[in-house]
Amino acid sequence: MNSQSTYSKWWCIGAAVLDKKYRLEGNAVWGSSNPARSSHSLGGVARNVAENLCRLGVSCELLSALGTDAAAQLLRTHAQNYALGMDFCLELPTQHTAEYLAALQPSGEMVLALADMAILDELTPTVLAPLEPELRCAAGIFADCNLPRSSLEYLLHFALEHKIFLAVNTVSAAKAQKLPARLEGISVLFCNALEAGSYLGNEDLKHEALAQELLKRGTGAVVLTLGEVGVWLETLKGGRLFPALEVVVLDVTGAGDALLAGTLFGLTMGKSLEQAVQVGQQVAALTLNTLHSVRPDLRPDLLDLSL
Repeated sequence: MNSQSTYSKWWCIGAAVLDKKYRLEGNAVWGSSNPARSSHSLGGVARNVAENLCRLGVSCELLSALGTDAAAQLLRTHAQNYALGMDFCLELPTQHTAEYLAALQPSGEMVLALADMAILDELTPTVLAPLEPELRCAAGIFADCNLPRSSLEYLLHFALEHKIFLAVNTVSAAKAQKLPARLEGISVLFCNALEAGSYLGNEDLKHEALAQELLKRGTGAVVLTLGEVGVWLETLKGGRLFPALEVVVLDVTGAGDALLAGTLFGLTMGKSLEQAVQVGQQVAALTLNTLHSVRPDLRPDLLDLSL
């Protein structure tokens, strides 16, 4: 991470979204109406990561694109509850704020998700360039692959040139393909096996091979999530599996973002990457045990930081 100031802000760049969830009352039946109970919450990978970090006591600035609709106002009002900065968000009166819809099995497992993220295409390098003075002073930068390809390439080059810690999340198999062929500039890449295989163009590789191939592309490290199996960490020193923690799963939404945020929190606390991943697993487990995308009572004293 940037050594200028331990207490500088993290910048989280990417999606801020209104999440709509429909929990089915029975197993999904395709081609038919399914009884379900609906709820809504605030989401988006970058926004979720930023909220988790803020609730853990880390100062954050969120850069996203919003409309001027009710969803945007809800996002801004909610951010005030945990001191998340949104002063630099792009505001577009002619577009609506991004939406994400998820259908969940009664167990909480996802059946299908739909995402309308068109507004995020406006987060171009032209928007990022004027913010370089602030970004150069960041404790670190997190970006998700909801951003345009050109903006991801811009951030990789920027981080490499200015030696700034950059974490990136691939978001989905389709969006992983936005990443450039070379990954120099990324300090830690977060993805799952499907996303890694999609990016590499080879979904038949085992998780160890996937992580090693990503490392060959130039990223400093890979945190590969493997669902119930756990998390595979690949660095230049080799690979290691961190088995999943035992937890009662109420809802999987936001768990990956929590793992990511917890890992960044661990690094901010001076932990090694190996230790930070274990902190991230704790935050993910706490999130899996709630119906919220971000656990509302999350705080550092819920974690074992004596790793």
